[in-house]
Amino acid sequence: MGIELDNRYQTEAYEAIKKSIEKNKKAGIVLPPGTGKTYLALKLIEDNLDSEQILFLSPSPKVNAYVRKTIRKNYDSEQAGKILSKIKFVTYKGLSRRYKKNKDDLGEYKSDLIIIDEVHRSGAPEWGKAVDYLLDNNLEAKMLGMTATPLRTDGQNMIEKRFENVAYELKLSEAVARRIIKLPLYISSRYIFEEDIQDLQDKIDSITNLEKKKEFQEKLNRAKKQIANSKGKKEIFKKYMTQKNGKWFVFCNPGDDIRLLQEQAKREEWFDEINKDQTFLMMEYKQNDYDNNRALRTFLKRSGDDLRILFSKNMINEGIHDEEATGEIMLRPTKSYVLFIQQLGRILSRNRNETPIVLDLVGNIKYFKEFRQEIINIIRKGTEAGDIRYDPKVLEQFKILEEQEDFVKSFEEIEKSIDEYTSKTVVEETLEILEKLNEYRN
Repeated sequence: MGIELDNRYQTEAYEAIKKSIEKNKKAGIVLPPGTGKTYLALKLIEDNLDSEQILFLSPSPKVNAYVRKTIRKNYDSEQAGKILSKIKFVTYKGLSRRYKKNKDDLGEYKSDLIIIDEVHRSGAPEWGKAVDYLLDNNLEAKMLGMTATPLRTDGQNMIEKRFENVAYELKLSEAVARRIIKLPLYISSRYIFEEDIQDLQDKIDSITNLEKKKEFQEKLNRAKKQIANSKGKKEIFKKYMTQKNGKWFVFCNPGDDIRLLQEQAKREEWFDEINKDQTFLMMEYKQNDYDNNRALRTFLKRSGDDLRILFSKNMINEGIHDEEATGEIMLRPTKSYVLFIQQLGRILSRNRNETPIVLDLVGNIKYFKEFRQEIINIIRKGTEAGDIRYDPKVLEQFKILEEQEDFVKSFEEIEKSIDEYTSKTVVEETLEILEKLNEYRN
């Protein structure tokens, strides 16, 4: 047993890692979700078992637990034990806590090889100083940094900061274009939530022009009738969640109360017609690590007779993959293409046989279409250059089903027209105030 690298890209990636480490003692790689960054790290660990200590630094205990599980899965018990005895696992948060308490404690992490997972997180203000101190005191160590998204939201490129340059990079769009990763069936079934309707009603109520107010109210009333006759969440789930013992990620809004959301799902019987044997799990940043890890372990267990549903809030956006996961339900609208790709990545993998499913209930489809266009451009350039790795048939995998599109567009058009009218009114009122102010000054 041991790590076998994928000849389509992992072999050349590993050669680039070794070459960079031989030259500079460090290597930074950028690989998309589901392409096996962990396997490359384990191969490097496997080839450096003569080290006194190997440090594995990651964002969370759940990632470290996933790495331990991957080691036990890919090596016999004796070899797995030997590898695990060499590795000291630590999280960014744990490292920072030790640093703030006593810098000298970080001497415990003196290592010959340091693996930094999700390296873009190493620049966070909360624990960036601790990481800097660790690396400054391990200048002789070999170092590998891995991420799918090197750019932080503040614009810092952590691969460039930590490693000067990228030893190897494979973008998600490139991986799809080369048939390394299988795309999901994407179902855009935008559901108009009560909060959406109330937000629009509040905007109408704030309009002072009675004629305009009446016009918008009539349009909203017509849209509400369409919404009342449209498919609800329960019908959408029944239509597409056909696997009785499926495993689903549910991405929630930061402001959602997951427990209330789960109670609502039970009360309204969202999933009862699929399978009455349901296991509801939750992970959120406010919950303690023990309960989050226990929820993840339960979810990752082999499928049983139950329908397993993991509600997540600000968690599992990176570092975790489950090749058995049936799909994901998006209840979180996002304005970030990067975050969208991270969430999509939880069900993307190079080893999948079944086509995963995305149920987008919040209108994130624009990012999926943007993703598709990116791949079209890559395939076009590749085929024009005569590169046989690119096949236009890949685009046939882009299966997008759009449910309830008509009334959603109608609702969004009303929202847009109200926002445009409100913005125009604000501008006009501001200009009028400025004009009066100038008159007063004169």
